[in-house]
Amino acid sequence: MAKRKKKKSASVPKKRASKKPVKKPAPPKEDPLEKIEPLQIKSKGGRPEKEIILSVEKTVEFLSGLKATKEEVAAFLCISVDTLDRRYAEFFSIGRLRGKVKLRRAINDEAINKRNGRCLVFLAKNDLDMSENPDVDPEVEKADVTYVTEWDD
Repeated sequence: MAKRKKKKSASVPKKRASKKPVKKPAPPKEDPLEKIEPLQIKSKGGRPEKEIILSVEKTVEFLSGLKATKEEVAAFLCISVDTLDRRYAEFFSIGRLRGKVKLRRAINDEAINKRNGRCLVFLAKNDLDMSENPDVDPEVEKADVTYVTEWDD
């Protein structure tokens, strides 16, 4: 066998890893929104918007409609019970009446639409003056009653 000569490969210079320059961190970017000035929006006309502020009268009416006591309403408003009685008694009574209407409506709805027997009995006793034990008139008890025990032929 003949010896083979090794071929010399052409020397290819190896590439050196190039050193990249180290970048300095960029300064923080400014927020573009900071430079924008708020726009002046022109009014569209019409009545200006009104802030919703509950008046003391409406608050008294609302809380009394929820069956809150005078002490609870006065504590909520940071006033005395006497002040509540002097200044807001009318609104307190209106709220109570509206609360009764709401309660009556809820009971009627429960009784009639949902067929709740207990609510029907309650309404019959209160609204129709029905009772399970009817009152007996005292005059009927005193009347002379003749009982027939035998039949005459």
